[in-house]
Amino acid sequence: MKRIDKNIRAESGFGLVEIMISLLLGIIIMLGVTQIVTNNSKTRWELERAGRQLENATYTLRLLEGDLTNASFWGERRAVDVISVPEICPATACDEATFPAIDDPVECQLNWAMGYPVQGGRATAATPDFSCPTADDSDDVDLITPKLGTDYIAVRRASSCAVGDAGCDAGDTSFHLQVNACSADGGADDIKISSKFISDITDFDFQNRDCTTAAPIYRYLSRIYYVNPDDQLVRAELTSEAEDVFEYVETPLVDNVELLRLEYGLDTDGNDGEEDLPADPSDPYPEVPNDARWSDVVRVKVSLMVRSQEASAGFRDEKIYTIVGQTYCADIPPRAACDVTIPEEFEGHRRQLFSRTVSLRNVAGKRE
Repeated sequence: MKRIDKNIRAESGFGLVEIMISLLLGIIIMLGVTQIVTNNSKTRWELERAGRQLENATYTLRLLEGDLTNASFWGERRAVDVISVPEICPATACDEATFPAIDDPVECQLNWAMGYPVQGGRATAATPDFSCPTADDSDDVDLITPKLGTDYIAVRRASSCAVGDAGCDAGDTSFHLQVNACSADGGADDIKISSKFISDITDFDFQNRDCTTAAPIYRYLSRIYYVNPDDQLVRAELTSEAEDVFEYVETPLVDNVELLRLEYGLDTDGNDGEEDLPADPSDPYPEVPNDARWSDVVRVKVSLMVRSQEASAGFRDEKIYTIVGQTYCADIPPRAACDVTIPEEFEGHRRQLFSRTVSLRNVAGKRE
């Protein structure tokens, strides 16, 4: 019989120590993978926040640029009368035959406003709001209250397409205008502004240059852009729910816009369409021109402070921003307070300053 060597031991499984070492290594690997996934997730969320923030700012600038670029477009109208500065929210009009013979800014507000394609202001403690017939159900139906310390701007122009053109909004009870291009009757460049239903446009009888075909009819656009106390960019636009009932409808457009600041380039000599630098070339743009200079605005510099939708974990915005000569920052003692303070609940949000300069081509072009 074969003898079995007692020194040979049977194979056994993993021991307790080996198992514990394996578990420890697995835990270490999982912790590393979890950390990588967490960091990637945070990075992805930050990228998404930054993307939405950039999208909001880009959309806002594009929206303002589109309206400002077309400001003072009045169809075939070559020149406009510059008389007295109108209300920010004009809502009445009179016929060309009686304007400007009627020296009444209340009855002829939209006519007067044509000479001031842009007009702005700033909400301050002394003047926190402005009069405007609005369509809301609040107690301040005749007031618009922008966010304190922010600017607002009114833009006036005709629609870029005529009623009846493909892709153009159909006419309604809002104000429309028509320009006489026929010189045979001696009334060339006259203009009609009417609030009649577009289905009843018998008053719109002006003709084109051929003095045969009807001149195009455009909608009169009067819009005010401002930031409300909820940090939304809002557009208030003149419209009508019924004939002879005119009001400005407020539509929030973009969220998380903290500040809107505007500066203006002026062609003070009125002969070349180019802005004229003041005595201090380092600060060429006045913030709010005096009333007599609103018709001389040929450029607008738009500055926006836009924040992210959500706060970033572990982040506090400690930057000091300078916007149109004023500082904007969080209250962090012992640092001196800024001109405008970031609210405490939004200190954890990332924000960025955007700016763009827009040329009012229809104003500048007529002066060249």
